[in-house]
Amino acid sequence: MTPSRNRRSLGRSVVRLTWQLTLGTAVAINLAHAQLATPLITTLPSGRVQVKNTGPSKWLGTSGWKLVLERTIMPPEGSPGMLERPTRLTVTTDGQLIVYDAGSVTLRQYSAEGQFIRKIGNKGQGPGEYEFLLGFDARDGVVAAYAPGLRRLIMWKSDGTFIRQWATPSSDCGDGPTMLGANATVVIPACVNNGNAERAALMRFSATGMIQDTILTPLLQNDPPAPAWQTGAVRNKIPFSPIREFTLDSRLRYVYGWSGTYSLIVANRGTDTARIIQLPGKAQTIAPKFTDSVYERTQRGALKGIAKRTDFPTEFPMFTALHSDELDNIWIDRPGPDYQTANYDVIDRDGRLLGTVAAPPGLSRGTVWRNSRMYRISENADGLPTIQVFKVERGKY
Repeated sequence: MTPSRNRRSLGRSVVRLTWQLTLGTAVAINLAHAQLATPLITTLPSGRVQVKNTGPSKWLGTSGWKLVLERTIMPPEGSPGMLERPTRLTVTTDGQLIVYDAGSVTLRQYSAEGQFIRKIGNKGQGPGEYEFLLGFDARDGVVAAYAPGLRRLIMWKSDGTFIRQWATPSSDCGDGPTMLGANATVVIPACVNNGNAERAALMRFSATGMIQDTILTPLLQNDPPAPAWQTGAVRNKIPFSPIREFTLDSRLRYVYGWSGTYSLIVANRGTDTARIIQLPGKAQTIAPKFTDSVYERTQRGALKGIAKRTDFPTEFPMFTALHSDELDNIWIDRPGPDYQTANYDVIDRDGRLLGTVAAPPGLSRGTVWRNSRMYRISENADGLPTIQVFKVERGKY
């Protein structure tokens, strides 16, 4: 065979191979997209919108968005910024961190890189002081914190200068968000009398402390109280029992659900159900050895003889927390075999399930999504507290 015929034969082979590879890639892409699901969105006679998701709509498995570790913050032991027992954090639009440390009852401010800047306020009962903070937020050069024990809401400038404080109702209906909105309006959890019973609510104040409105949190059907062990006047929730989880998005929409089922409700102004979101998924079975270890711990304290092994559920809740990011996507914590968050299911602001994101390993508390990042309180190999910052890499999605 002549060299020219060899080249022609080789050329035809390359063309065939290229065509086969292209065809194979196209088939793989089409197959992947064939497995993606389009949510069924319908308007019910009541005017509510129902979003039925049968699978992810943007990516399969955990092949889409990624959480990539950018930095770990751990100020030196003995330094002013040392973390003792951090329990909550928030993040400003320029990436500064505000961290509440329950160990020292201190609100601290750090740069985006984790350098300690200052304390904000002090422990005490005087102006701008607090004994315990339930929640706080930072926006547009203002930091606002809710101190339920002193029944006050406190405002500072971002440089730590005290602005004002005002009295608030007590909050005996459980935890809730403290959120700063436009023009320094503040939303805090509260209890209000609704007929003959108290009802959990969200109360919104102007920047000068005037009550703008009160939003009753919705009553959720099939939302039974969490089973608990009673010790005197104290109810001790049975571990792994489903409860109501909720979050607020930037539009003050209340997103909530009972974690015994995999569906969420989006409510405008607290009581008007705007959207019902149904999601696919199965509950994680709890390994008997895992339950045994938790049960054994209950027998070493006040619950000895009260807690029974048969009281424990056999499955984890469908989800353990809800979070809203700056785009009003909702990140749903899905527990793994050790009850730590294994994955996040992400739905967009309209309720469409985008896909699943693998959760970084390790302890995760006080999680916040802002600035296309996830911020969380965690710990190092020695069990010492750290703050980790992960970038949300969205790629082509």
